[in-house]
Amino acid sequence: MRRGLWLTILAANLGAGELFDAVKDEYLKLFNEQNYGAALEIALQAAEGADAQAQLEAGYVYETIYGDYVRAVRYYKLSASRGEPQAALNLGYLFLRMSDYSRALGYIGEALEQQEALGSEHAADGYYRRGMVRLDPRRGKLHDPKAAAADFANAARLGGADGTFMLGVCYGLGVGVSADEQKSDELIEQAAGLGSEDARKVLSGFARIADFVFK
Repeated sequence: MRRGLWLTILAANLGAGELFDAVKDEYLKLFNEQNYGAALEIALQAAEGADAQAQLEAGYVYETIYGDYVRAVRYYKLSASRGEPQAALNLGYLFLRMSDYSRALGYIGEALEQQEALGSEHAADGYYRRGMVRLDPRRGKLHDPKAAAADFANAARLGGADGTFMLGVCYGLGVGVSADEQKSDELIEQAAGLGSEDARKVLSGFARIADFVFK
């Protein structure tokens, strides 16, 4: 049976949100085989049935494989509107790459409101990236060192290596928080243990914490 007909029959017999679950294994198999066109066909068919996970996957394929940001944004927005936090986070990251920082922070914030569903690793990265925007004085009204330090603290709480390191930088330089050299050293050591290469550079003397703040 042709794939398109097979998908149409499934779509007719499954409710919204069920189709992609039924074809996910086939989608992943095709994607891992780098048969991206066929994988996308499956995701799009399910996406048209209002399946948030399929819309997320379609957006991901358009963004990362085809570099089609217009279609990626379209499907991420559809998925996010149905409550998929990863789609909102992906939108935020996409707008970061497009230097649309205000929209980026809006979508990252939307994703972080569903932190539990997002998962600690993704949430920690979201807090870290939002913190980096807020730390940058070139971001105008978005520049907010205290809020940046709070974001890094949330990332550290969730076990994020990059956020833990940047919180250590903030304490070391008194950016957004009161300077505390001992706490800074502890956080940087913790970040190194979590896998932060920047923290390891600082501990080995190949970099200074001042190198990691915007001039």
